[in-house]
Amino acid sequence: VELGLRSDSQASKFKQKPGISEQQGRYMHLQLSPKQWQDLGNWGILHDRQQLSSDKWLDECFANNTDLVNEFHIKTHWKILLAGSRGAGMFNHSDSLQTSSWHAHLKGRKWWYVCRDSFCFEEILEPGDILFYGQGWYHETQNLDTPTITLTDTFINAFNYKAVSRKLLDECATASLNFRFSAQLCDALDSCPVKLAHIFDDKDDNVILSSSWRKQASSKLLTEREITLPSHNNYDGRNYITE
Repeated sequence: VELGLRSDSQASKFKQKPGISEQQGRYMHLQLSPKQWQDLGNWGILHDRQQLSSDKWLDECFANNTDLVNEFHIKTHWKILLAGSRGAGMFNHSDSLQTSSWHAHLKGRKWWYVCRDSFCFEEILEPGDILFYGQGWYHETQNLDTPTITLTDTFINAFNYKAVSRKLLDECATASLNFRFSAQLCDALDSCPVKLAHIFDDKDDNVILSSSWRKQASSKLLTEREITLPSHNNYDGRNYITE
C-alpha cells in the first residue's frame, strides 16, 4: 500500500502506457436491479453483502414501487457487476452523487489508486478482498488478469446523505448529470431528505430541502421528464452510459 501526500492526486496513474497492446482490454459494466442483486445472494455469490450496506431507505422513499426502485438503481449505477479483460479499467473520477461505495473482488486481480485531498492509497485487489471509499474520493482502476470480476454497491449513510440529497435534487431540476430520470422518480425523490433525516435521527432542520424540483426545472425539462417512463433505461439505448 502506498500512502503519502501528492499534489497530483487527480492525475492518471495507469501502469501501462497508451498504445501498448496489453492495455487494449474490454470492460462490461452491468447495472443490476434489486431482484438481480438478490439472485446473486441466493446463488451464494457474496451472500453476506447485506452486512456491508442497507437499502431500507429506498422502500420509504419510493413506497415499495418496484418500477421506481429499478429505475433509480439502473440510471444511477447503484449496484454493478464489473467484468473485463487485462488492461481495461476505469478513468480517474469521483462518484457524481457524492455517495460512498464498496467493491468486492471476485476473480482476477485489479489495480486501484484512490485519493482525496492529496492523500493517496495504491493497492492490488485479489479475490476475497473488499475495498471501501467514502464521499469525494477519486479512484482509478485497471484489470491485471483476464477475466477480472467485481461486484460493487453504492450506499447512503449519516455522513453523506445531505450531499447526496442535494445532488439528486439538482439532477431532477437541471439534468446536470443527464441521468434522464422520469418525473415520477423525481417526485418520489422530493420526499427523501426528510425521510433520510428521520432514518439517521438527524434533528438538523437545514437538511429539509424546501423547494421542489418542479419549481426549479425549465418547462422543457418538465416536459422531457413527464414523457420519460421508469422503464426507459440504459438498455433500450435511451440513456448512454458515461461512467
